[in-house]
Amino acid sequence: MGTIIETGNRYNLDEPFEGEVHDLCREYIAELIEYLVSSDMSYQYEAEPEEIENVSRSGFIPFTEGGWQMCLPQVIGFDIGTGKVPEPIQEIIDANADDVAELWFEDETGQSITTLGEFKERYEKLNAVQHWIEEQGEKAESLRESYWDFEHEYWMESGVYFWKARAIYYDAENSDNVTGEPEVYFDAYLNTDLDYGRDHVSWLTYMGGKADQTHGNFKKVVKVSDIKPGTITSLALEALNHLKSI
Repeated sequence: MGTIIETGNRYNLDEPFEGEVHDLCREYIAELIEYLVSSDMSYQYEAEPEEIENVSRSGFIPFTEGGWQMCLPQVIGFDIGTGKVPEPIQEIIDANADDVAELWFEDETGQSITTLGEFKERYEKLNAVQHWIEEQGEKAESLRESYWDFEHEYWMESGVYFWKARAIYYDAENSDNVTGEPEVYFDAYLNTDLDYGRDHVSWLTYMGGKADQTHGNFKKVVKVSDIKPGTITSLALEALNHLKSI
């Protein structure tokens, strides 16, 4: 049995990420999941914390000592009309508004949207379609409902984003360790790489986009010797407030 270190918690010097530390780090992820599936957010599914693999095998070399994580997919269509759309996701919805309007108009009328005019500026197609709907007299109300249904269905099929969080273990000897002691790296963020969930997509820069697909990043490093129930509660609350503000 290794040396037991008495600090803010009890941990084994030879196995610093076992026992209470491991359980408390799982609780950090569990509390974030509990918030995301609450009525304050629009996430639709139940989930459980997942352990981060740290055992070498064919085709896999671990760069950490393990930990816990979550990756919760959310369909944009579930957000439409809830008033709970994260700002980065609303920006994606807005950026595609003209495309949705064009697709709906051509599906509804069988005509090209060019019959409504020429379009150069952002939202011109959307505005033209909305104006056309209002000109349809008694049909306008049913056409508005048709458009809303179409938009909802479009985002049900075309966009999944991700809530992510991790509690990653680093031994003192790990090259990513920053404290010189066994530590845990905690984070929480929104990922906008639709349908794939990649945090970094290098080729997007060649198309005028951003390689970094993470938003609202909460990051904290805590020494294992400082991890105790109060620490985790405080971290989880801070991370939750961070996610809620996105």
